[in-house]
Amino acid sequence: SSAEFLHDPAEPIPSLGGAALFNLSPDEAITAEHWADLNAQAGSRDQRPIESRCVTFTSAPLDEPLEITGPVTALVYLSSSAVDTDIVVRLCDVYPDGRSMLLCDGIQRARYRTSPFKPDLLQPDSPVELKVDLWATSNLFRAGHRIRVILSSSSYPRFDVNPGTGQSMFANTTPVKAL
Repeated sequence: SSAEFLHDPAEPIPSLGGAALFNLSPDEAITAEHWADLNAQAGSRDQRPIESRCVTFTSAPLDEPLEITGPVTALVYLSSSAVDTDIVVRLCDVYPDGRSMLLCDGIQRARYRTSPFKPDLLQPDSPVELKVDLWATSNLFRAGHRIRVILSSSSYPRFDVNPGTGQSMFANTTPVKAL
């Protein structure tokens, strides 16, 4: 199945939960600058607030329970109008009441798809294969639940925003919007 979405580095998709390791106590949170930006509520969180800005793939309701346990990897084929992009993959358990609860997630920067040390920029609008490690999980999807995969190009502030230029967001560069 194919789909399209816009990545705007100026308006990244926010992180909602996940395997974040923020270490501020509630007392420190009161004095922390930009506490809300840290998204300190790690773990399984409802992803519905961001889903309208992402591409989602959702199964039909399950007829019987399904357990998944172990490493989770997504193989994604994509093309971008930019020379670099990220792909964020979130795996969710969708409850009958509509909650879309995050189980695990991962990110892959396109320019490091073949090597973590040697950048390989994209040829705009040419498809590439990206392997995204979502780490491991163990979940029992109950009968009546759905399985959902959410795709985007950002999860900020957990991961830095890709400007689409092949450089770091911290370099003196002008970010580009990308399809």
